[in-house]
Amino acid sequence: MKKILVSVNIITLGRPTLYKTLESVCNQVFSRPYEINLILQWDIDQKVIDKLNKKNISIHIHTYKHWLGFWYYRNEAIKRSNGDILVWIDDDEWTKDNKRLDSITEPILKEEYGVVTAWVEVQLGKWYRTDCISLLWYPWWWAIGFKKLWTVNTNWTTQHLCSGNFAFDRAILKKIWLFQASLKSWAEDVAFAEAVNKQNINILYNEASTVYHIHRSWFVNFCRWHFIRGRSAYEFSKLGIINQNHKKEKMKSIRNILFNRTMGIKYFPWVRFMFFVQYLFQIIGMVYAKTTT
Repeated sequence: MKKILVSVNIITLGRPTLYKTLESVCNQVFSRPYEINLILQWDIDQKVIDKLNKKNISIHIHTYKHWLGFWYYRNEAIKRSNGDILVWIDDDEWTKDNKRLDSITEPILKEEYGVVTAWVEVQLGKWYRTDCISLLWYPWWWAIGFKKLWTVNTNWTTQHLCSGNFAFDRAILKKIWLFQASLKSWAEDVAFAEAVNKQNINILYNEASTVYHIHRSWFVNFCRWHFIRGRSAYEFSKLGIINQNHKKEKMKSIRNILFNRTMGIKYFPWVRFMFFVQYLFQIIGMVYAKTTT
């Protein structure tokens, strides 16, 4: 039996979007053996998965209780994986083409980088409200693009990663202690990137590995997400792991969203209103976390 080199990890609630994600991962044209690990918090239809898995990829399903924390599920995925390279994709994303596994793992296989990340793209033009949410939603302003949010150097290195689309060499875990267990809400990926930077491990931004993400349209979910983000911001403040450079980058990204020409006359009024709403709910989330912990 050939050694499994790459593990594709998907943390999922068993949402219907998972099947499109799985189909795109199973259809990859990849010269190396790979497995898929589903870190499942709900139920899935095994018959649908078997039908999608035309290449008989090894798909391992590990079931857990709901809402134990993203750090927990990521760490469990690492423990359950057999691969030397760990690739991550969310259960509501799908690859642009069948070369994504090649593009996101090749720099690591060449031992040039310890971590590779790429963007998560949501295409505008579906509905007005959906477009506005896509300009402000996780992972922070999809439609604007990674390079408008964070600095990408001339050699395509960065200090940040996109939580729904990244990969890393298992060997870096000798220097980094998995994902931060104190971050019970979200943002464990930000803490992971900070730990990587402290160890001087290069993060490559590889645009060729960009994936698509479904549109989001529910305003209530938009508010709920930012409430949880406020809770995670409070957890971050307690840990004190965000450096001054990260704060400067955050301010730069805020300026870019407010003055980006994508807004134009069409999107700017609603995006400006929702921009205010998102920070209002983040503040509420921070206050809630402070008073309940």
